[in-house]
Amino acid sequence: MRRFLIFPVFLFLISGCFEKNEFATALGTDPLTQNGEVFIAEDGEEYWMGCENSYCYGFLGGVPESFKTLQNLSIPENLPASFDLSIFLPEVGNQGRLGSCTAWATAYYGRSLLYNFGQGSARTQSVSLSPSYIYNQITKGQCKGTSIIQSLQLLVDEGASEWEVFPYQATGCNLQPTAEQRDNASNFKMKDYLILSGENMVAEVKTLLTQGKPIVVAMGLDPEFGKKDERGLSAYRPHQVKKEQIYGAHAMLVVGYSDQYNAFKLVNSWGEGWGDQGFVWVDYAAFENVFDLQNPFRVLCQALVVMN
Repeated sequence: MRRFLIFPVFLFLISGCFEKNEFATALGTDPLTQNGEVFIAEDGEEYWMGCENSYCYGFLGGVPESFKTLQNLSIPENLPASFDLSIFLPEVGNQGRLGSCTAWATAYYGRSLLYNFGQGSARTQSVSLSPSYIYNQITKGQCKGTSIIQSLQLLVDEGASEWEVFPYQATGCNLQPTAEQRDNASNFKMKDYLILSGENMVAEVKTLLTQGKPIVVAMGLDPEFGKKDERGLSAYRPHQVKKEQIYGAHAMLVVGYSDQYNAFKLVNSWGEGWGDQGFVWVDYAAFENVFDLQNPFRVLCQALVVMN
């Protein structure tokens, strides 16, 4: 079957994440002209986002020394030149016209990948967990953007039910889990998650991926996102980011990397027809110097590692 697809943590904000109207006011523009949570591609196609309803321009990291911040990760001296966990993903899906990207990145992709990796299951035998189980409980019929941390904490507390048990509600978010669906979800509880601090991120993300731990990111998107680069890849390469061109924040899952491409491989929730069969390559530069206010390519908003 083809699938189309609080917890109290103290964080600090470097630069700023703006709510829609605050962002528009800061720019002196009408919020109704800012495209909301919709990314507009070169061909005019619209793709929904939905990460916290925020226009993020700066990095939201974990407080140093916090128990929820990744610390003291040992970086191997000889990391492989490339690595890819995408074989453990369910098939690429499409969130449609809902701001449910966070549930897709965390539950459908992230938790499903963790489970499949732990089971050694290739895609033909993999589990697919429902984004609606997470998204609907958080939004309760108000189909707006959601928080990565809130979504991950729900995966820790309850897990997520299988797609076949709670199919994705593509046209709304009002359905709530039944007792049977909650029981099914309890089989897929996640152990934990940690917030990346923003220091040494390229090496940390590479290391975590080689350990079978994908990274959920929130990223500010502008018109350069997904454009073909000189290698013919759908990519997000360094350029001068302008606040007024940021469509909003979008959640995706980092599943691999390539030193040859100088980029991380991310799976998106806009269907196989977008990007490179649903994937995009984000330059390492997006994960470097995330606190530097003068860095022209400041698009990374947040990064969290999910753990089985």
